[in-house]
Amino acid sequence: MSWDMRIPALLSTRMVLLSNWKKDMWQFISFLDPDGRVGLHTRRNMHTSGSDPDQGLVDVLTASAIPIGQWVNIAFSFDRTKRTLYVYVNGKRSNESVVRSSVTDLTLHTSNATHFQFGLQADTFTGNGTMNADIRNLRFFKLFTSTQ
Repeated sequence: MSWDMRIPALLSTRMVLLSNWKKDMWQFISFLDPDGRVGLHTRRNMHTSGSDPDQGLVDVLTASAIPIGQWVNIAFSFDRTKRTLYVYVNGKRSNESVVRSSVTDLTLHTSNATHFQFGLQADTFTGNGTMNADIRNLRFFKLFTSTQ
């Protein structure tokens, strides 16, 4: 998934950017941390109330803060073979994170969410700030490669 974003200022709390949030059914949530780094949290395909520490599949954060007031492109890519989630800023790899070895099923949590949400985690949790950013050119990609 990829998008361009511009933030006018940082918040004192985590800012939700984009998710397919539905209570107990979400697969991913992207965010801007108070330190200016953009991240993505993905969830494993397991039944949980949302408070199980093992529910996370893999998380990644940009290596450094994104610039305030400038348009930047953010992209996330998962290489299933390498078990690695990458984050790119303006087309350059910023950081990566590998799924822990104890996880054998790399499937995202099953979700019946029918839409994506911008800027708010839509349940009763109020620890995240609402989005204060411009987002454009949102794209989702599903690419397959074959070794045959």
